[in-house]
Amino acid sequence: MRKARTQEDWNDRYVNQDLPWDSGFPAPELVNTVESLNLSGSVLELGCGTGTNAIWLSQNGFDVTAGDISPDAIEMAKRKATKENLDGKIDFKVLNVLNMGQLNTKNFNFVFDRGCFHSIEDEKRNVFVEVIYENLKSEGLWLSLCGNAHDPRHEEGPPKLTANEIVEVVEPRFEIHHIKSIRFRDQEDGHRAWSCLFKRRSKD
Repeated sequence: MRKARTQEDWNDRYVNQDLPWDSGFPAPELVNTVESLNLSGSVLELGCGTGTNAIWLSQNGFDVTAGDISPDAIEMAKRKATKENLDGKIDFKVLNVLNMGQLNTKNFNFVFDRGCFHSIEDEKRNVFVEVIYENLKSEGLWLSLCGNAHDPRHEEGPPKLTANEIVEVVEPRFEIHHIKSIRFRDQEDGHRAWSCLFKRRSKD
């Protein structure tokens, strides 16, 4: 079982620039999903880091709320957005996604996380799913990119999940649109990942 990282642990990664996940480019799978499904409206990004994906989403017409547990990451993201003439247009906030009270529930059309879901400790992953469920419109979409347990370099890179582990916790609240094997950063030598697209089930 993975040891839970604290807010201080995550913040230290940003202070020390230990950010192997931060390519400086929007995630190709995010771009492909938005463009192929012609998505629009309001989006919540969880684990936004230095804001690269949030900025791309804003530049492509989304109303963006983006959160990260690291205060330093959020400050970096705000500075980056200012350089892109998006000052004040993205709602960046320091956010612990397991504390549902920190989110003022909104009816988002779309939720995106790149590596947030797989970083949640096993016994709390259902709480994360519930947070997303409560913040999405009925039939809203959630795109999650997470580590793939079939990566031969199992001891390296991000935390890794099996497809069954993902389905078990997500399926009660979401319909599975797809779970497909990709690579992070779309590179031949990149770590294997899952691209997971889920549709929120309607409330009873």
